Amino acid sequence: MNYNKNDILNYIKKNTKIKKKKINNIINNFFIEIYNYLKNNNIIKIYGLGQFLISKRKGKKWKNPITKKIFYIPSKKIIKFKVSNKLKKEINKI
Repeated sequence: MNYNKNDILNYIKKNTKIKKKKINNIINNFFIEIYNYLKNNNIIKIYGLGQFLISKRKGKKWKNPITKKIFYIPSKKIIKFKVSNKLKKEINKI
């Protein structure tokens, strides 16, 4: 089952008296803030959920098995998500 932004919006709307447009603005601003923090190589910690962090993947050589031609794959930054211990314990209870 997928849970998307619209599902979050509908859940909040159902459980509060806040208008849908205002909830949408709050969610959008939250995602923009996460995006900007990650873009600047910051770590985002959300208690009980986990943390988003930027990691650097090393460059490497790769050989095409058919043509035997060697390519270089450059290093790049990747986003990682580390699950909190609290969430791990909750998931493993199921």
